[in-house]
Amino acid sequence: AIVLRRKWLILTLFLATFLSTLYFTFRKPPVYEAKTTIIIKQPPTTFPGMQLSYTKATEITNHTLMLKSRTLMEKVAENFTPAEIESTGIESKASIIARIRAATTITPIKGSDIIEIKCKTNKPYTAALFANKIAETYIEFNIEDKRREVSGVRKFAESQMKIVEEQLKRAEDNIRNYQ
Repeated sequence: AIVLRRKWLILTLFLATFLSTLYFTFRKPPVYEAKTTIIIKQPPTTFPGMQLSYTKATEITNHTLMLKSRTLMEKVAENFTPAEIESTGIESKASIIARIRAATTITPIKGSDIIEIKCKTNKPYTAALFANKIAETYIEFNIEDKRREVSGVRKFAESQMKIVEEQLKRAEDNIRNYQ
């Protein structure tokens, strides 16, 4: 009975709420999201019996933190071509870094070796560009890092080989002198 007596008030409130929601929904600029994923391969043990002191979760966390780092974002900004910079409407390297960091969410996917990179912007091209640039730059950065590691291991092995050769020569000389 009360509902029927107040039907115009209820209808007016419903229409006001519905129309204001509709108005604000259509006034809001669209947000585009681009996603890319990176699979992190577990490094193999290089020597039999060698125990690694980190776990799979630690490895994924390390990669996630590197993807979020300022160092990587600076490299991403450096990898933009002049045409890409112009198409995004960003003028300086600092503002590129700020826009990418604000637009990007980096999350590891539970129970997997995959890290997801999401970028949200008001232009579809910009969202895709940001996500792809981060992934490409990280892959290049990771390859450079692996090369530095391998180079260091090679130099260490070469230096150890010289030391072992000298020790072997001395041992052979001692055996000859002993006889």
